[in-house]
Amino acid sequence: MGCVVRVLESCTAALESSKCKEPSLTDSGFNVAAAYDIVDREIDIVTSTAVKQFKELRSLCLKIVSSALAKYENHDFHSEFWDLFFTAASPLIGSFKQEGASSEKPSSLFSCFLAMSRSIKFVPLLGRKKNLVPDIFSMFTITTASDAIISCVFKFVENLLNLDSQLGTEDGSVKRVLLPHLNVLVDSLHCLFTIASGTKRHPADNELFVFKLLSKYITEPLTAKKFVDILLPLLAKRLRNSDSCVVILQILQSVVEVVGSENNSKILSSVSPLLTFAGLDVRKSICDVLNALAKDDSSVFVVAKLLNEMNATSAMDIGSLDYDTIIGAYEKINGEFFHTVGKEHALIILSQSAYDMSSEELIFRQSAYRLLLCFVEFASEIVESKDKSDQGCWTEALIQHIVTSFLLKHMGNAMNRETSVQKLWIDLLREMVLKLPKVANLESYGTLYSQDPEQDFFNNVIHLQVIHEFVLTGKYMHVRVYSWCWVLASFLFFYEHRKIHKMNTIEGVLSCYSLCIHFNCSTMFFPSLVSKITQVIKGKGLVKQERKKDTVFEQFRLNVQFFFQQLHSNTYILLTEAIASIASCMTWKQYYELLMNCFREMTKREKQKVILRLTCCILDHFRFSETPAEAKFYDIQTCNQKTMLPKIQKLLSDSDNVNVNISLVALKLLKLLPGEIMNLQLSNIVHRISNFLKHRLESVRDEARLALAACLKELGLEHLQFMVKVLRGTLKSGSKLHTLAYTLSFILSKFLINPIRGKFDSCLEDLFSVIEIDILGDVSEQKEVDKIA
Repeated sequence: MGCVVRVLESCTAALESSKCKEPSLTDSGFNVAAAYDIVDREIDIVTSTAVKQFKELRSLCLKIVSSALAKYENHDFHSEFWDLFFTAASPLIGSFKQEGASSEKPSSLFSCFLAMSRSIKFVPLLGRKKNLVPDIFSMFTITTASDAIISCVFKFVENLLNLDSQLGTEDGSVKRVLLPHLNVLVDSLHCLFTIASGTKRHPADNELFVFKLLSKYITEPLTAKKFVDILLPLLAKRLRNSDSCVVILQILQSVVEVVGSENNSKILSSVSPLLTFAGLDVRKSICDVLNALAKDDSSVFVVAKLLNEMNATSAMDIGSLDYDTIIGAYEKINGEFFHTVGKEHALIILSQSAYDMSSEELIFRQSAYRLLLCFVEFASEIVESKDKSDQGCWTEALIQHIVTSFLLKHMGNAMNRETSVQKLWIDLLREMVLKLPKVANLESYGTLYSQDPEQDFFNNVIHLQVIHEFVLTGKYMHVRVYSWCWVLASFLFFYEHRKIHKMNTIEGVLSCYSLCIHFNCSTMFFPSLVSKITQVIKGKGLVKQERKKDTVFEQFRLNVQFFFQQLHSNTYILLTEAIASIASCMTWKQYYELLMNCFREMTKREKQKVILRLTCCILDHFRFSETPAEAKFYDIQTCNQKTMLPKIQKLLSDSDNVNVNISLVALKLLKLLPGEIMNLQLSNIVHRISNFLKHRLESVRDEARLALAACLKELGLEHLQFMVKVLRGTLKSGSKLHTLAYTLSFILSKFLINPIRGKFDSCLEDLFSVIEIDILGDVSEQKEVDKIA
């Protein structure tokens, strides 16, 4: 190894000399092998080729050194070796950090330091260069550093932490290298996970392990605060891996005592969303975090104690919940409790209740419902109170925020759950409408409430038996027709609140109905009710009874058929038009999200026809062409052209046959785009439909004719000449000429009922040419031959 470091030193000397003198172009024959003989000789002239060769030789030497250090980590290399190594590596160490910004892979020198970090014999030597260790840590802050380099830095830190953990408290050699630069390490990690990376980096398992080891060294409040700032964003709800959540919470637990109570609100706000969906292992870890917070903050003590009891497990039956303790914890909470705690503390308990509202155990669901109802009553007191000085931290604005961003959000999420869960949330909504009418525009839902259970929307909308009666008896009571409208009208309401949008007042949305109810709302229960109807049709939701006679099921089948005839002929149209009317009152963001939801549903064949018609209606209510802000209108045009149009074009290309509704949606989108784009894409669509007129199946040709007629109706008669030219170019000879004449006749018959003067003038010549060929040309002769035959 002595020879290797001597060659390494000579290469460094040669390269440093080349920086001081201009390279000569006359001497290009320098032999790299001669480096072994010129250890002590000054190099006067080095060519550019030789510089490259020296760098390659230096890299090779470093690779040999790193390999030897990794393989013989317990070998006692003599001091002369290390003196030569650090002398030769000194220029590279000076630019070590900058190298990490431009290299794709870790350098050979980095490999040497990585190998040294694994050995107790070599680690103290890392301190020979003052800036070496902090420069390695600072590589986390380089925004252009590759994943390979970041991984190597993590491995370097992990090696140091593991080595110190193995040595224990007796040997402080690793601590002497690590602890002086601990703040640099934490600052660099903070930059990597919260500032420098705009990609919201998520730590891998080995990186979380580094955090866990590192947490033992955090003793200063300022350093601990930065460390907590790294951990809290990692607890976002999108992190669904429970094992990772548990590890992060354990790390958080170990440092919260150092941070101080001033950060408790931030910590509570970060862990409370996890309680709405996480499993028992994560919940237990959250309890441990709260227990740690409670040691220095008495305000957390009561909440921590309650949360522990609400997640208590049985001492007798491992893995089972302690029912008595959990129910007892719920019974301790009343309206007075919320007066004594702040928003973050209350959300911990409310989040636990939101989770238990979806529990398989009825007693937990009922207990959670009673607690949420208790909060609604408390909120009502705050909103109605005239003495604002006695409310503590609770204000009407805070109640508004919790109702909108928490209760209504989780209520919307619950509509994808079981019927029993939905029913509890709807019951809670009814109480909110009655007790918090001034919050989140809930007052507009007051007309849906009735003391008569048969008339009450909240009592019937989730009630499956109502649908059973629809289907089994075929009777459509007036109030139940209302419930369809209520279902529709509630869909957008929760659509908005699940996205935490501000509620918009929508007036006259239901003016298209000949119904005697008027209320302002938005949407939600529609998917839920459709799902239940599907269950009834499949026989899954029927009341359990003995199937005695086939005649009963035949009657059931007929009633189902009648039900859907009524649905498609009346209610379906009503629902489609109403959703489109509601869409016309939306903001662009809401309107765009609704359309994107429609495009996603179009890919499901069983829903495609219905969703396509709905999309047509929604596009008919597009009103954003009048947007005054030019920049905003440009963004809208970009969304239409770059996002929605490609989706419908893909749907067109994936379809084996012509589809009238897909073609209509495509045209309605094209009409919203600039004229040059519309003309270019329009030709493709019309040509594609026209090609189906060549199909040997009459049903396919009929569908193509219907599509062309629908397209012309959408575009207007001014596009008739364009369509005639496309048809004449597509159907040129033989039997296709028969199809051409018949198709034009079919299309014109759709428009000649109410002819408009002058609309046909521009295309009369083309029309007469087709008529002439059909009556007097080869087509006529073929018809005569067919008659004779």
